[in-house]
Order: sequence, then C-alpha cells, then structure tokens
Amino acid sequence: MLGCYISLQGGNLMRFLALLLTALSFSAAAQVYKWTDENGVTHFGTQPPAGQHESVHIRESSPGAMGKGNPASSDLELRAQRLELKRKREELQRKVDRREAAARAEAARGPEESWACKYSKDRVEEYEVRLRELGRRGYQQWEKDQLESWKREAEREVQRDCN
Repeated sequence: MLGCYISLQGGNLMRFLALLLTALSFSAAAQVYKWTDENGVTHFGTQPPAGQHESVHIRESSPGAMGKGNPASSDLELRAQRLELKRKREELQRKVDRREAAARAEAARGPEESWACKYSKDRVEEYEVRLRELGRRGYQQWEKDQLESWKREAEREVQRDCN
C-alpha cells in the first residue's frame, strides 16, 4: 500500500514538474523590448518604457549552434569544427585499418584457427564431458537425448566453421 502511495506521489511530482517547465517556457517566449536611455545605454526588458521602444525577436537555438555574431569567432569555430571532424575521420580510419589487419591475420591462420571454429570444438568437447559425467552418475533418458542432440548440433557447427 505504501508503494502505491509513493508511486502516486512520484507521478504527481512528475506532472507538477512538467507543468512548471511548460509555464517557464511560455514566459521565455514573451515579448522582449529594447530601448536606449538618455545616457546612450541600451536596455532590454519585458515591459516597454514610456515613450520609445523597439520589439526584438528572440530565436531559439540549440547548444553548439553558431550565431551571426563576430565573423572572426565564427571562422575560428568553423576551423575548430573542421579540425575535430578531421581528427574523428582519422581515428575511424585507424580503427578500420586495425580491424582489416586483424581479419587478414585471422584469414592467414586458416579456418581451424578462427574463433568460431575453436568455440564450436569447445562446445563438442563440453558435451562429451557432460555425457561421460551423466553416464557415471546415472541419468534419465531425456537428459542423455538432450545432450546428444546438442552435441550433434555443435558437431554440425564444427563442420560449418572449420571447413
């Protein structure tokens, strides 16, 4: 009963937080005014001053979005992004090269050396050991039939992976 109460309270809390965030987002989209006072200082606010005012449109932006600010800083940001992309491409190319080298080395060892072949052979050996243990301790027929079925399947995988 206490768990139901706590989960209900958590649900109410989540609804409250969603409502609060929604209300805050509406206030952020309110009208913004810009004005310059008699000393030449520019001000921004949600209430227009008596007399002069200019409406300002606020665009939504995502993190990392480039604005129409200082062209020099935009150029530097663009160069930094290009260098980062170049670094990532080179890193990915190194990974591809390493994987290709590992694949070539595995192919040079032959199919008997492949991990799939080793895994299949290990499974066959495991089932043989389990069948011997089963024979020593006694078994029900369905247990032996199941292990023999799994062993035959593993032997087919050895044929597929090692040849």
